[in-house]
Amino acid sequence: MRVRDLSRRGQTIQCPDCSQPVLLEEQDGRLVGVEPIQLPESLQSRVGSSFPVRILLVGILVVTWIVWFLLKPETVSTDTATHSETSVPEESLETSGGTDVGPITIEGDGSANETNEADVDGNGLLQQRLKGIYDSLDRNLALTGSYANGMDLTRDESVPRWSWIAQLERQENAGNLSLDWKAAWNDRQNDSFVRRRLEQYQNPEVTRLAGDDRYPATHFAGVSGVGPDSERLSINHPRAGIFSPFRTVQKSDIVDGTSNTMLIVGVQSMLGAWARPGNATIRSFNQEPYVNGPDGIGTGDQDSMLVLMADGSVKQVSAETDPRIIRRMAAMADGLSLETDENGTPVEFDDRVEEEPEDSSDHEPVLPLLASDAAPFSIDERLEQRLVEYRLVNPTQVGILLREFSEIAGVSVDHSDVDPEQLDHRVTLSLQDVDLLELLKEITASVGLDFEVQARRIRILPKDDPSKSPQD
Repeated sequence: MRVRDLSRRGQTIQCPDCSQPVLLEEQDGRLVGVEPIQLPESLQSRVGSSFPVRILLVGILVVTWIVWFLLKPETVSTDTATHSETSVPEESLETSGGTDVGPITIEGDGSANETNEADVDGNGLLQQRLKGIYDSLDRNLALTGSYANGMDLTRDESVPRWSWIAQLERQENAGNLSLDWKAAWNDRQNDSFVRRRLEQYQNPEVTRLAGDDRYPATHFAGVSGVGPDSERLSINHPRAGIFSPFRTVQKSDIVDGTSNTMLIVGVQSMLGAWARPGNATIRSFNQEPYVNGPDGIGTGDQDSMLVLMADGSVKQVSAETDPRIIRRMAAMADGLSLETDENGTPVEFDDRVEEEPEDSSDHEPVLPLLASDAAPFSIDERLEQRLVEYRLVNPTQVGILLREFSEIAGVSVDHSDVDPEQLDHRVTLSLQDVDLLELLKEITASVGLDFEVQARRIRILPKDDPSKSPQD
């Protein structure tokens, strides 16, 4: 077949003689039909159209190359693979001071099972902070030979003035802050130290960041043992735990073993300042249920809690765990294992505590020691104490302000004669260079109240109350 129109060179048409597709090529100044390359069926519908075959073939090659490039298998060199496996430091796979990987779950029957960290969703940061606390305690232990209890900062051993956390902070982060360690933790001079928020001692699962005392709170507490009197127990008592401001505990005193003894628990209610001694920073197991129960112990999970053990490991204690097992974990020298088939609990062993042997060589009667007369108490002198500044930016209930005033002045404030609605009224104050008497006048006047200074207390009264004693 020959065609005169040279403009159709390179096109494929249907031969009028054989009805087969032919490719038009130029020969001797004419277009001659030759047998074309057989195209795939999916493209044969374009035969006879004006679509250039060469462009179509190039397009097929380009698409094929793109598909091959996208779907080709990854090739990773040996060096790259080795690097990806060793890029995580080995120490990140171990708990601080311990040898287990991830938390250990204490099941309902008391058995301990190792769990991967990934299985405890959302607790990575919580575990990290618990282990950070262990590291701080361990450094202090290496330095002093005993667990921090705040007593190093206290001159009067009958009244704890600082918490064990404050002792660690003083050692590690106090710096050049203006502090008076002989004064109480909430002394005004110590505000720059105690009003700092310490994220290391806060649980990301607990949203409340301030305590009932309106200071930055801690969400972790040292375990003092079993029972509300556990802080005052002797070291060898079967209910005693590691933390107490009244006893100095060394690692050798943990008779039950560091891997079986609780060091730190989370707290989520009855919160208080991290610098405050007592229940804010030390907790005991007093009333069941122990997990998310009335003792305020927990780490934000409804079904379990994480605890830091004395060996630095983190264990997950189920809410279904036998309460006897939890009591054994809280005590450091009850001599009991964590197996449920072993009978006994620290509470049952109080009678094991041996009495101090009586010295038979001296039977002279012991004379009672009488306390010296208390120093004269003067409310007037206390009200003369001056404040450099008293500023209250956020509106606060008058009842709370009166309670704070009582703590600042060290004087009992009685507002039982006042309508509770007046005490709920919120006010703001900003005063400079005032004494406590002037501060009290401002607080009471802000809601139309009056007060009367008596011999041992301050009585808050409604304005013009007829029961008020005449002033001198």
